[in-house]
Amino acid sequence: MFQPQTLKVIINDGARTDIGFSMSPTFGTLNVMTDSDAEIFVNGTSKGLGKFNGRLVAGWYTVETKCPKHQTATKKIELTIASTIDVDLRPKPIYGTLKVQSVPFDATVIIDGVEKGKTPCTINELLIGNYEVLLRKEAFGDLRKSIEITENQITTINEKLPTGVEISIESNPRGSQYSIDGTIKGKTPARILLAYGKHDIVLVNGTRVVRESFNIEKDGKNSFFYDLKEEIPFTVNSNVDGTNIYIDGIHQGTTPTTLNLKQGTYRILYDKPNFIAKRRNYTVTGQPQTVKVNLTSDGYVGIGYQWGPGIYAGVDFLGTKKTVGYILTLGIGSRTDTVAYEGNTIYYASFELTARFKYLYNFTIHGGGGIRGYTPYYDYNMTKPTDVLYFSGVFGATMPIYLSKGFGIYIKGDYWLKTELIQRSHLYFSVGFIWPGAR
Repeated sequence: MFQPQTLKVIINDGARTDIGFSMSPTFGTLNVMTDSDAEIFVNGTSKGLGKFNGRLVAGWYTVETKCPKHQTATKKIELTIASTIDVDLRPKPIYGTLKVQSVPFDATVIIDGVEKGKTPCTINELLIGNYEVLLRKEAFGDLRKSIEITENQITTINEKLPTGVEISIESNPRGSQYSIDGTIKGKTPARILLAYGKHDIVLVNGTRVVRESFNIEKDGKNSFFYDLKEEIPFTVNSNVDGTNIYIDGIHQGTTPTTLNLKQGTYRILYDKPNFIAKRRNYTVTGQPQTVKVNLTSDGYVGIGYQWGPGIYAGVDFLGTKKTVGYILTLGIGSRTDTVAYEGNTIYYASFELTARFKYLYNFTIHGGGGIRGYTPYYDYNMTKPTDVLYFSGVFGATMPIYLSKGFGIYIKGDYWLKTELIQRSHLYFSVGFIWPGAR
């Protein structure tokens, strides 16, 4: 940025010689001002936005300022040594014109988010380019339109604002007939343009009719779904009247009864005090259905005959609806398990805890203990009659087989552990009749 300078210097022996240079500049200073968003170019090289201040070697320069949607401003200057030149150079906007009309009038015009007035209106000096125009008026739908403004041209918008919105109507099953405000429109699914405000819709599928009123609003709900599955008569009977019916945990009455159910799959619980609850799955189709459930008693009294090492006739009482119940056994008989006991009368009473499998045909497993005795008792020499009282333990299982409303037969197996003078264990089987009792 400075002229080079050369000096000749004589250096004398033992002397100090001082020299000084005074260099001449070769530059001038250029200051450029423009719009804040305009870019400055000097001889085609960008110098930034808005303003530029800098030294340039003396000479001729082309200064330009550029901005979108503007004409480029250009100026040539001569910059001399040690001079300062100020340049105010601004691009010229390129305008077009937008003319907006609407039905109804007095709609607000919004361009790229900026409100510009109300229709009808003419917007002069709108920079060229692409814009999104929104027309908005109370009680009417918004209208959006994309436009392009070109240089020195008039772009016109003349639109009718929508008086409603397009809605969709769906139903299950599809193909249901629908009418709106008393006029049949067709079958679902459908898309239809509705004016803003309140409307009445009626949908029909066979015997199933749905009526509803709804409002159409700006930015409101525009999709509607209706369940039109027909309610099918579903008759429920049981072998015990008064059985409670539960669907999805909700009480639906007692048997016998007829329910109106929509098509689908249901899990139904049947329950009645003193009977074993049952659950069943049903699929409701388009035809009326009748079903019947048979409940079994959760307690019984049985009289049976027992086979084993000896014979026995007795009474079994199986009680309670709970998971843990009890069996009470009473009876008399004779045993042939040893010579010493042959012909003796046996009496006993026992109490057993019972684990119940309520949903497996009332199958039970049980175990417990009791007191037994023989009278009279003879020793091995058969010379000393006496009574004998002893304890015994048992475990086994019982399977009742019901024929109707709790009546039937049962099969029982027991394994007895006897703690007598001579310890014994025996396996017994019983078959007997049962009936509901003593709850």
